[in-house]
Amino acid sequence: MKRMRLLSHLGNEAGFILAGIIALILGAAAILSILGFAVKGSEQYNHFHQLASDVAANPNSHTNEEILNGGQALVDMMNQTTQGGAIVPGTGGGMGVRMLLQAEDALNKVRNQQYVIKITPSPADPAPKQAVTVTITVLNSLHGTAVSYSLSGTDGYSQSGTLYTDQNGQVSFVVPGGAQGVVDTISVTAGSVTAQFTYTF
Repeated sequence: MKRMRLLSHLGNEAGFILAGIIALILGAAAILSILGFAVKGSEQYNHFHQLASDVAANPNSHTNEEILNGGQALVDMMNQTTQGGAIVPGTGGGMGVRMLLQAEDALNKVRNQQYVIKITPSPADPAPKQAVTVTITVLNSLHGTAVSYSLSGTDGYSQSGTLYTDQNGQVSFVVPGGAQGVVDTISVTAGSVTAQFTYTF
């Protein structure tokens, strides 16, 4: 009987609090608004502000993914307002830029801790010499998230690389078939999260 196992886990860095990220992003948006840029009152700001209000009233009203995606949309929009030297560090807008960068960095760190990796081979139960297509799904990832993988077989075969997720958070690669009894072990890393999967031909 073939043995398979899937290990998926969330990053667990101490002290990460979504409420702090919400406050940081809204604070950066407020600074840019004060400096005269069309941020506050925008669709992205209103949506994220509503998320923040909902979460303040009920911490379970929205999933972490919804909050992160709303925060990302607002940060992306704020970035657009500061492109082309609209705010120059060292002038009155320097604080706005610093807060925006801090918000973006914090958002990315939280998102990295939220990744859940799923590894799916097709076919799930490969026959000897049968090629396998491995699909990796990174939940909570943005389009273009880097995914590093390595594969090693008990027959000495190996391959590795870095791929970038599509709009569905997925990447895939093909593994040539191995002889009967060969075991392939796949290790995948996205952000701070690592998962492993093993199958046997």
